[in-house]
Amino acid sequence: AKAVEPETKEEEEEKDQQEAWTSALSMGWKPCPRRCTFGGGYKAAEECDHVTCECGFEFCWDCGVERQVALVHDNRWHKPSCRYHTRPDEVAEAPVHMAACPECKKMPPGVPCIFSPDDGYPNSYVLRSRSRRFR
Repeated sequence: AKAVEPETKEEEEEKDQQEAWTSALSMGWKPCPRRCTFGGGYKAAEECDHVTCECGFEFCWDCGVERQVALVHDNRWHKPSCRYHTRPDEVAEAPVHMAACPECKKMPPGVPCIFSPDDGYPNSYVLRSRSRRFR
């Protein structure tokens, strides 16, 4: 029989880190969608779902989308998994370029930004930031 090699110190640390992230998420902690150095935070249940990270980024607590994007457009720009999301087929108006939208500013003139795709927030943000630290 082949002997099982003990975990390396790095593997042990990574496992401990994953357990810490999992525990924090289960207690209501969420990462900042900008992956800033502040890391994220908690929100009381009675507070609204518009939150501002210490870095200044304002976002939807439910899906992580930038607040200004949904404000200047409509709820179609919340991610599909978000409780505030409105399906595009439920709205008659076509998306339009909005000068005050930070995502539209990145597009060619007159072209609206795209709807936010589901990206696994908050779990995928934790895993991505964690894996970068171990490289």
